Amino acid sequence: MKKLLTIIIALVMMIGSGASIAEEPTNFDIKLPTEYAMGGVFTYKDNYYYYDYSNLYVFDENANDIKIVADLRNITYDGETVRIQFFINDGDKLYAITFREDCVSYSATIGDNGISLSNRLKLDTKDLEKIAQSYNSGYEELCYMPSPQSATIVDGKLYCLFNGDYQVTQNLILIGFGLATGESRQYESEFMFAICPYKDGKLLALTMDYDKLFSSADYDNRPTLCVFNPENDTLEEIGKLDKAMHGNMFGGMLYEEDKDALLYVDSYSVMRRFMDGTTEKCAYLPNQHIWAGLNGIAHIAGGRIAIVDSAEIYVRSTDPAKLPKKSLTVFGGFYDDELKKAVARKMPDVAVNFLEDKWFSSAQELGQALISGEDGIDLLILSPSWMDTNSLFKKGYAEGLNTSETITQYMDSIYPVLKKTGVFEGKIYAIPIELNIVPVLYNEIVFEELKINKPENFFDLCDVMQKWNDEYADDGEYLLTRNSMRYEEFFSYMLHAYMLDRIGTGEDIVLDTPLFREMAQRCESLKHIFDNIEAEPDYNDMEAVDEYYNRKALFSFNNYTSIENISQYYIQYSTYKDGEADSWFAAEPSVPFAMAAKEGLGKFIPINAQYAFINSQSSNKETAIEYLENLIQSFNDIKQIELYPDKNEPIINDDYEKSLSEMEKGIESFEKTVEKAEGAEKTAAEENLKNYISFIERYKKSSKYKITEEAIKKYQELMQCAILPEFSNSTLVTQRDLSGLLSRYYNGQLSLKQYIKEADSKFKLIELEGQ
Repeated sequence: MKKLLTIIIALVMMIGSGASIAEEPTNFDIKLPTEYAMGGVFTYKDNYYYYDYSNLYVFDENANDIKIVADLRNITYDGETVRIQFFINDGDKLYAITFREDCVSYSATIGDNGISLSNRLKLDTKDLEKIAQSYNSGYEELCYMPSPQSATIVDGKLYCLFNGDYQVTQNLILIGFGLATGESRQYESEFMFAICPYKDGKLLALTMDYDKLFSSADYDNRPTLCVFNPENDTLEEIGKLDKAMHGNMFGGMLYEEDKDALLYVDSYSVMRRFMDGTTEKCAYLPNQHIWAGLNGIAHIAGGRIAIVDSAEIYVRSTDPAKLPKKSLTVFGGFYDDELKKAVARKMPDVAVNFLEDKWFSSAQELGQALISGEDGIDLLILSPSWMDTNSLFKKGYAEGLNTSETITQYMDSIYPVLKKTGVFEGKIYAIPIELNIVPVLYNEIVFEELKINKPENFFDLCDVMQKWNDEYADDGEYLLTRNSMRYEEFFSYMLHAYMLDRIGTGEDIVLDTPLFREMAQRCESLKHIFDNIEAEPDYNDMEAVDEYYNRKALFSFNNYTSIENISQYYIQYSTYKDGEADSWFAAEPSVPFAMAAKEGLGKFIPINAQYAFINSQSSNKETAIEYLENLIQSFNDIKQIELYPDKNEPIINDDYEKSLSEMEKGIESFEKTVEKAEGAEKTAAEENLKNYISFIERYKKSSKYKITEEAIKKYQELMQCAILPEFSNSTLVTQRDLSGLLSRYYNGQLSLKQYIKEADSKFKLIELEGQ
């Protein structure tokens, strides 16, 4: 009894002190119903709302989700449909705003029956008309006002930053609109790209001259925090942010009156900048770049904020004391953002920092940084083609990963060519997480039209190029390549083709061989072709650009291609054969293929991959291994097909069945129209029904699959020929001294014989220095 009384007293004390018995998670993500809708968030009468171009949603705190309040496509005012562009609140007052043909504000209320509008007010557009878009519809001259890129309300006045399509500057202009009168005023103060309410009728603004940012190497790219006084149109500088701003794609920021500080979105984080210049990190985000519309950030209860991104709303505490206690620092985090977010959701107790502004020119320089611990790097994401990872493994900079069953099972399941690169002396040191094939692409439709066989080797390729030059170059209907290839580029491609053969056959890479001399001489015999290749059009001349891109090209070189690209080719090819594809498809080389260096030799295709490994000096090895395991477990269905040879099930688009069902319901409406119509109207209705059914059939062919069975078979065929050139293999074309020899050869300072001799000597010397 005494023990029970103690428990009751403890519970009463918890409730009395406001403690929560089962505390709700402080940080969580809400999946958006529509991706890239460029929506926003706002507060209204103690509720929090999200809107996109279709619907208005309210936050459901109990479910950490959002639910629909109103269909924004069916909002009316005086019997006419109104398209609301954005909502913005001024305390308990809510406004619905649109900038289109007319610029209008409405007072808005949200109740049990959805949204109601009142007090329609036309906003003065005299300052907007000079940057508006105008075009002739054939019946009348139409003028569309630009949409604001940032907006806020202070003392009943709407302030908007605009960037017109026809401005010569990349900087924005500020215009204020009185929400009682509609009167506008353009301000002369410059360089503001983000604004929010401050105090005493003033605004906080971040400023930066974007014209100088991209044209002057000496320009300080840190934004300046200022106080903007609209009464006298002045900016008073407070100070610079402590570093260049990354990831803030909508100027999202808020003022915290109780702390006299600015909250702003930065790369993978939310920062707080106090007015004395000190800065603290107060939240982590799973994404580097935040994509939202107007008002993509808002205060919500519990000292938290809501931030809209392309596919989620991030709800985060802004209390630094609630930051995760565990952390990881990643160098080279240039991989799939969706994968990063998926892993972050699995590890909410770990703060992941990505070193975005760091660069190491060599494995030696990187190794020194790992030893010194200067950057605290735990994980590295690198391409073995561009960094000497074998050297890092050999010198003990990478942690062995064989202790993880998840990792060993993964490495045993992937394509052998991918496993090979991550293993050194029998131990696993790195795992592949990103993959692209880098093939030559050919235009199957053009080859069918011209009755040309697909090249099987480098010499076949040269023969096709010669045939194009002799028979088709002059009439201009067919281009050799889309991007005006130069002889130097083609010779470099030949070097890669030769290099792949040497790697694939296990031979040392030397140029003094009969095969290389034969390939190089054939390459030289085509040099005159490149002197006559047509230049690309002036991209300011849209008519010339359209004409150029409607012409069919035979080949495309050095393309990063994925299984999604291959799948789209097969989908488009099937619709093209039925006469339903767009003309651009027939114009572009889209089919990847593997080639041999010469007839009778093996076919190979280069791939590029990103590998993850752990710094052996890291103090967070257990967390780093957990991160890699979660990476593997977070691979989506497409990435699994790319990495695992036994994954071969086609992937259907998520919304295909739902969309098809809705379309098929529409057939009944068309049929009823046909049934009721007579005469010419009936004939027209029957034609509409026929076209609608045809549209559905095309949708079935073009939209059912994300990854098709044909694409998987083609991809697996290519991966059987795949070679991953490592850094030591790539030296022949990437090392500075060897590149210098190539330049001398191109300029006629070296003969082919001299180039071969000097390149082999230099290559051997580089290998000895590396050892």
